[in-house]
This record gives sequence, C-alpha cells and structure tokens, in this order.
Amino acid sequence: SDIIFQLDVEQKITFVNPAIRELGYDPARVIGQSISGFLYHEDRSKVGLIATKRVGARSTRNLEVRFLSREGASHWVELKGVSVLLDSYGLWSVSEAVVQTHGSEKTYLGTLCICRNITKRKQVEEALRESETRHRMVLDNVPDAILSINDLGIVESFSLAGERIFAYAIAEIVGKKFNSLVGGADKGRYSADIDDFFRAGDNTPVAMKSCEFMGRRKDGSLFPMDLSITRIHQG
Repeated sequence: SDIIFQLDVEQKITFVNPAIRELGYDPARVIGQSISGFLYHEDRSKVGLIATKRVGARSTRNLEVRFLSREGASHWVELKGVSVLLDSYGLWSVSEAVVQTHGSEKTYLGTLCICRNITKRKQVEEALRESETRHRMVLDNVPDAILSINDLGIVESFSLAGERIFAYAIAEIVGKKFNSLVGGADKGRYSADIDDFFRAGDNTPVAMKSCEFMGRRKDGSLFPMDLSITRIHQG
C-alpha cells in the first residue's frame, strides 16, 4: 500500500500511515524525525523536492527515491531499501488558487507526501539486467557470429564474433539489412529464401533453416558462410 506522510516547515515528520511498517519502522517512533534521515545518502540531495512548497502543476510528481529500511523488513528490502515514486504537495493556510496569486497573504504549513512502492518493479528490472548481461557474455564468447534480425531482415543485435568475422563494428551493422553481409550472386537467392522462410511463419513445422552463402566483409572480400536461421516467437 502507499506510504503517506506529512512534513512540517522544518522537514520533520508530523504524520505517517501504518504502511511505513513495510520499511521496518514503528509509525509512532517516526514522528518528529527529519525525512532526510530515512533516505539513502545518494538521494538526500532530493530532499528539497520531497519537502516542496509548490502546489498544482509545479508540485513534485513521480520522483524516484530510495528509503532506508530497518531490521524486520524483507531480506531484499534490508539489502536494497525500498524504491518509491513520490508525489509531494505544499500545504498552505489558503487555497491552491490563492497560493499561486502574487502578493497574497499566506503561510506555508508543510508538505504532504504520497509514495508508491516500486520495489517489486525494481527487482524485475534488476533481474532482467542480470539476465541480459549473462546472455551477452555467452554471445560474446561464442566463436561463431550470432545475430538477430526482425521479419523485415533488419539486424537488431550482433555478437563480437560477428565483428571479427565481417570486420564491421556492432554500431555499423545494427539497424541495417542483413543482406548487406551476403555477397555476390547469393544476395538475391538469400533474399528469396529468407522471404519464403518468414512468409511460411506458423504454417510450417520447420523453425530452423540451414543454407550456404557467400559472406561479404566490410572491405568487400567474400568468404563461404554456413547460415543457420531459427525463428523465435516473442510474447
């Protein structure tokens, strides 16, 4: 559930709801403490945005910050803390419309903050990054060139072995047609074979195709190439 708390003009907590227990804190013991003491050191520079005086469209929206946790929170939370998206709004003695009127008499009372816990989302993002890193390490240590192309024949990824074999940098080939790596008279045959392979789609039980073509390096030189194509479905 959302963590809701209120700050006074000195950035001290005057109210907090029971959701603060997700971080391992007793709500009663939090009252009177400075909000900066609950933030990761790297995020304490954001305290001015958290304890904002602003209202309306100028208030703080979707600010990502990390809260420290105490013993009693989940194991992951103890290690990483809790990541939240925070909205905060200045509280004044007059209505929002009057606050935004220059010269009006008004008194700043503090700030109301609402935090949406995004810890699970951050866990998923971290797991994906780790998976992508492992995947890249595997690809970069395979001696054969491995690449992915979409159904338009555009290269979307290119392994380090591909750089060595074709003498192209990854940035030079990603986003270009794969047929630029096919040389001589084989280019037309390759295009026809690939078109047939993709066009067949789910109408054929064959999800892999092997063929021989002449590969073309960046300098224009040709070499014999065994090509294996596997169709991968996403989603």
